[in-house]
Amino acid sequence: SFSSTSSSSSSISSGSTENSAAVVQYANRNYNYQQWTLEALKDNNGDLTGFYIHSLRNANMNMETGGFQVKEGATVSVYPITHGENQRWTFEYAGDGYYKIRNYQSGLYLEVVNGSTVNSANVRLCANATEDHQLWKFIPIDASCEQVAPITPTGLKATSQVHSILLE
Repeated sequence: SFSSTSSSSSSISSGSTENSAAVVQYANRNYNYQQWTLEALKDNNGDLTGFYIHSLRNANMNMETGGFQVKEGATVSVYPITHGENQRWTFEYAGDGYYKIRNYQSGLYLEVVNGSTVNSANVRLCANATEDHQLWKFIPIDASCEQVAPITPTGLKATSQVHSILLE
């Protein structure tokens, strides 16, 4: 089980257990509706590319593209498990521990709408995943992890060395 994070955590809107509840970003509070499990594909005519993403709050719900939408801007929601291709996701490593999450059916990626950093901003599909709000990190639920960057030091003097830089 894991939490995913872009600038915040992905979450089911207001913790809803309703069909088609929107997937949104929200400040990480470690609520079970902000936590997900991955299920490797086992049942797709021999093509085992990808995973189903289950809500930890309701293991009978998968993340999906709402209504089988295959266009940019399509909504992402949770829905009872159907094993449809709109509920199938692949992960492409983007570096630094981050991944692009791609919907198998549409070939489009997850992003937070307009790079928003506010709570309840929708997660939707986009064509390319190169910006921070389109990259995701998987954090084990029981892992302690700082989510706020340390303060940038000031007043440092940099001196060039043969193979390094000396900061004083």
